[in-house]
Amino acid sequence: MSILFFFFQNCPVTDIEVQILSRRVELYSAKLGIHAHLTGLRYLMYYWPITSAFVGVCCNLFFIFFIVSLSWWRLSQSENFKGKP
Repeated sequence: MSILFFFFQNCPVTDIEVQILSRRVELYSAKLGIHAHLTGLRYLMYYWPITSAFVGVCCNLFFIFFIVSLSWWRLSQSENFKGKP
């Protein structure tokens, strides 16, 4: 494993260059296989996409509901104090 991998872990690979420096080699076909070792949230999102989407949408709706509830509560509290001296 190259030491450069540790410095550039978050940079995706976009190009691969293969050079064959022998005149005697004839290449009829080639195949490139990529084996990703996903962990954590990436693993869950890749292997369980429906469940991940459901949990993500529910979390977003919960936080929106929480913010709207706090805003409504704060607005109702400020209206109660307007009429009092």
